Parts: sequence; C-alpha cells; structure tokens
Amino acid sequence: MDYHYDKKEFYCNIYRDKKSHPPKHLLKYRDRYFTKINDNNIKEKISKCVYFYERTGFKELDDIYRNHYGMRWGGVEELIDFIEYYHVHGNREIELIAKAGFTRASADVFRSKTSLRKGTRLGDVIKLPKSVIKLIKDDCDYKQIKALEFLHEKGGGLTPEKIAFMERLDGYHRRLHLLPQIKELVNQGYKLTELFNYLERADVYQAIEPAAALMILSDYVNMAAASEVPYDKFPNSLKKAHDLMLRRYKYIENEVYSKQVLKKIKENKHLSYEGEEYSIILPKDTADLVREGNTLHHCVASYIKRISIGVSFIVFLRKTIDKDKPFYTIEIRDNRVVQVRGYANKKLANPKAKEFLKHWGRKNNIDIVTI
Repeated sequence: MDYHYDKKEFYCNIYRDKKSHPPKHLLKYRDRYFTKINDNNIKEKISKCVYFYERTGFKELDDIYRNHYGMRWGGVEELIDFIEYYHVHGNREIELIAKAGFTRASADVFRSKTSLRKGTRLGDVIKLPKSVIKLIKDDCDYKQIKALEFLHEKGGGLTPEKIAFMERLDGYHRRLHLLPQIKELVNQGYKLTELFNYLERADVYQAIEPAAALMILSDYVNMAAASEVPYDKFPNSLKKAHDLMLRRYKYIENEVYSKQVLKKIKENKHLSYEGEEYSIILPKDTADLVREGNTLHHCVASYIKRISIGVSFIVFLRKTIDKDKPFYTIEIRDNRVVQVRGYANKKLANPKAKEFLKHWGRKNNIDIVTI
C-alpha cells in the first residue's frame, strides 16, 4: 500500500513472494506481504487521523500496527477505528506520541485499548521536558514513559545529563532497564541529583560500580522499609550497611515465619495420631524442624517458609516407644503425602510402617501417593 502525494489517494500493490518486481516507488515494501485491503474504507477513515503526516504515507499508522501485530496494514482499519473512537471522546494521545516517534509506546496504548490523557499537544500527554523527549523517543515503552514522568515530578526534574547517566548504568546495553530500582528509591524520598552523586562517589571511594551500587542501595532501603527500621540514606560503607541490614531483616523475617508456622501447627493438630507401634507427631515449632533436619541429615528446615505460607505441612513419623527420636519425616501438600524421608533422604521401606501410614491417611482423608 502506498500514498500518492499528487493525487492524494491510496493504492495497493499485492504480490506473493520476494521474486516479484513491484514498481520502483514500492521497492521499500519489497519484503512485505499484503492481503486485500478495502481502500475505500481506509481512505474514508484515515482523514480523521489528523496528527499523522500525509507526506510519509501515514507511516506512523504502519509503525504502530507493525509494533503491535508484527505485520503490515492487514488490520489497520481496527487501528483507525480505535483512533476515531478516542477522537469522539476528545483524546488524541496515541496520535501525538506516535507522531513524536514513540512507536513502542503508542503500540502499547493500542494493545491495552486504553488512553489516559486528553490534549492537542505532545506536552499535554507526556509530562517531560522536550530535551528529554528527544533522547528517549526511540526506545521507551509506555510503562517507561510513566516511570520517567514520576522521576521528573518526584525526583527533582529530569535533564539530558540525568538520562545519559541512567543509560551509562548498564553500559548502553539495555537502555533505562534500571528504572524500577531508581523509581523505588525516589519513592522512598531520594532526589535524582543526590542519588546519582552518591552512586558516583561509591564508584570512586568504595570501588562499587554505579549499577551495582544502585542495586545494593535499593535492596538495603527496601529491607529497612519492610523491617520498619531507620537507615542511613547514604552510608559510607554501602556493602557493610547492606549486610548488617540483611542480618537484621533475616531475623525479623524468621520471627514472622515462626509465628505463621505455630499457627499452621495449631490448625493441623488433628493430624496427630498414636498407634501401637508407630505414631504421627507434629513439630512443636520451627526449632523442632531444624532439629529433625540436623538429626536425619536432610533439608526439612528449608521448608519453613513453605509451611508458613501454607504450601506444605510437615509431620514426623516416630516409633511409639521412642517418640522423641527422629525416624521419618513426612511432607503433606494439597491433602497428599508427597514425601517420606528418613536418614540421608532414605525412602521408607518398612511394610508395617507403610501400612500404618495408609491407615492414618484414610482416617484423615489424606492420599498416600509416595510409598
């Protein structure tokens, strides 16, 4: 499909493979594969796309549709209908950002079938300085634009120099991919200028590259916020501050898990059962799980988090005459026994113990699928 500038009309060239020879003015479409297009409908509707360039043959429409569907023009009428719908509601965001060169972002708007801002100028729909817009338009998707707007509003303003610094954080390999970490820190009260200055100082005085320093600082601040403890915004030894915070965070996290595990033990107390030869014992607390793992040399202690969030539950198979001595450990998941492990992860082989477990399972409506 092409646009005839003199006659101001559209015409379509359809060909099947790369061996065909379209006219010279269509050579730029050599690798495109067209389907039949209703020229009259497009011609009638496309005049409403007032912010696109006639001189480019409305190339912006092609770019949006290709970005969204990975093809050219076959369903462009759907895109035009979408634009027309928002014209009726006084919203021309998709046209403005596409005309400005934000083809990825405009495709995102089309993909989500939503548009958030009304306006007749680019400045109405993208709240960023023109000098910044020129630098980012080829790479940014809609989510990144929103993140940059947040940084501009809350982080003390964006400048071309700050954009260049953000790009240098990853050595230009993936532009602006560290935006989420920067946004989190700005959300915690950091300003961009002081943050970037600190990252440069960390590089010079602490031998931590800016990108690595950003990740460590973000982790450090997030742990402090989650633990509800004060922290130094710009620690002189970032790694040390991070490691100390991590130790404290793990302690607090373990406290939370311990409380949740105790709750789960209380909820599952009906699983406890005593037989003549074997018994099912519930752990008393997280320390009991650690002791079980240490004695039997397996990794049941690593299941504490799973127990706390309700993914799994652990019970102990013991000999009735010696209930305090670890024998076998049982994992229950979705009302099924999925693991029975003894010393060094040894599987259960004792026929009497197996029969006891089957009886216990029937009594508690638990499937025994692993023995």
